Amino acid sequence: MRMTAAKRLTYKTRRLLPGDEFEVVKPIHARILAKRKKAVASINRNPGKIGPPPAKLVAKAAAQIGAPDGSEDFTKLRADAEALGIVVDGRWGLKRLHDEIDAKLSA
Repeated sequence: MRMTAAKRLTYKTRRLLPGDEFEVVKPIHARILAKRKKAVASINRNPGKIGPPPAKLVAKAAAQIGAPDGSEDFTKLRADAEALGIVVDGRWGLKRLHDEIDAKLSA
C-alpha cells in the first residue's frame, strides 16, 4: 500500500519528510501510521498530458512582449539598429529596439 508522510518519520530505516511517498510492507503498519497521523493513504494519481497552447494564444503573447516571430519588421529594425552602431542584445523585443534607435537618433 502506498502512503504519503504527513509528518517527519522514519520507516524501515528511511527518513521521510512530509509529502514523501513510500510503500508500506504490512497493512498493520499502514493502520498504525494513519492512527498516529504520521501518514495518509496515497491517492493513485496519473498526471494527464497537456497539449501545446493554441497558436492564437502564442501569437497574442508574442505580440504583447514584442518577441521575434520571424517577421520582417523585427529583422529590419534589428538591422537598422546595428547599422547605427548599437550592439543589439538577442533578448530585446520590438519596444526596446525602438527605444534604443530613438535614443541614438536623438543624441
